Amino acid sequence: FGFAYYDENRNTLKALSINSGEGPVEPSADTVQSGEYEPLTRPLFIYVNAERATANPALKELAQYYLTNVGFLARTVGYVPLPTEAYGVILERLEQGKTGTVFAGEAPTDLTIETLIEREI
Repeated sequence: FGFAYYDENRNTLKALSINSGEGPVEPSADTVQSGEYEPLTRPLFIYVNAERATANPALKELAQYYLTNVGFLARTVGYVPLPTEAYGVILERLEQGKTGTVFAGEAPTDLTIETLIEREI
């Protein structure tokens, strides 16, 4: 389960501090957002087909609406939003029609959202 579930049920669950060599890190919205506390965190992605978004303005508008509002909406359901600047970079990529993944076939666990959004597609 993810951090939101833990946070909602912290009175009945006990989360562990994680020590990756720099001292123990407690789970919190801040340590989740910074990427310091990883085992109970993972970003949620949406994937939009660039050709279809170009051909269907309503699809592109939906993706724009989602990216503009998801930070607020994430908080309302107990999720931790991405850093604000991440949504700006992702919106810019949508506008430019950039497609692909920044993971390049890897599944790294030690990257922050900032590191990921700085990668070129």
